[in-house]
Amino acid sequence: MALSKADLELSLGILLDDQPLSAAKSLAQAPSSIWIASGLAKGAAMYGATLTQRLCGRPSRMMTALEFCHSDQLSCLPVLVTLRGRNIDAVDVSTSIVARNAKNALVVTGDKHGVASTLLRESSVDTSFINSELPDEDKRFINFRGLIFLSALCYRLAIAALTSPPERLSRSALMEMFLSTELRARAVVSEILEIENWRERQLIILTTGLASDLAITWQSILAEAGVLTSACRDIKDYTHGDHAAAVRAGNCMFLVISYPEIRSICDIFSTRFKSLYPVFTIDLQTDIMHRYWDNLFFCYDVVDGLTSELGYPGQRPPRHPVVWSWRGWGSILPIK
Repeated sequence: MALSKADLELSLGILLDDQPLSAAKSLAQAPSSIWIASGLAKGAAMYGATLTQRLCGRPSRMMTALEFCHSDQLSCLPVLVTLRGRNIDAVDVSTSIVARNAKNALVVTGDKHGVASTLLRESSVDTSFINSELPDEDKRFINFRGLIFLSALCYRLAIAALTSPPERLSRSALMEMFLSTELRARAVVSEILEIENWRERQLIILTTGLASDLAITWQSILAEAGVLTSACRDIKDYTHGDHAAAVRAGNCMFLVISYPEIRSICDIFSTRFKSLYPVFTIDLQTDIMHRYWDNLFFCYDVVDGLTSELGYPGQRPPRHPVVWSWRGWGSILPIK
């Protein structure tokens, strides 16, 4: 199921909203921040952390809920990113924030009355909420509208925290990316389907950094859509020796996410490795402000094509009855 007009309208509606965002004040004043998320929300949280660090120049990173709850000495501003704030991990994160007597907290959510949000609101933590009306339920292979929604809110928060905001996202550029990705994605899907046993291969995603908003988007969507298990690596660091196991096994394929600042490194890697292994290059031409969205739309269209090949086009992957019957994965709060 291709990207829809509703996806585009949801993106533009939040991204281009120029109303003042008073909740960004605490992020603007914080010397550092931790963006906490689980599941698909990790991509949105990583995007917010990346924008904040690159544009504000202040240390910001994404943490999983488990990692955050076991780092109770952190004094960074916590930013919880959760669609509804109902899942146990989000609730435990709020409990952890309250227990460490944090002065401030931010919650990016579609439901500021959810359990996680309510815990913070009723505590002594000065909590601000960045929220908007939740989109309609998305029944495609992942909750893509939920990811768009949280990503757009994280963008608004990061940009609002800048003292001198850069030029805003362009409506025309976003529309052009949205409309052009399907054709580009088809070419990548065709390349993947030509690879023998592509379903059983290990996919290694290469771009800048071990924690990349671009790479984690692919990793999360491919995994939750039931398509491929992948690993994310820094492309330059990978050449220092991390490639040895993949070279020995010979069962890997590589997805290189290239953009102007690292294109020469990506070109060298792709040229060399393509002579021995399958290498697919995603060439993002856009600037830092638009790059995440070009990558997100591109990823959706590629995965959409692969789910069709796997027999469940535009739908959730088949559920393993035993695995899906398991409940209670344990509390992430440290045992005292």
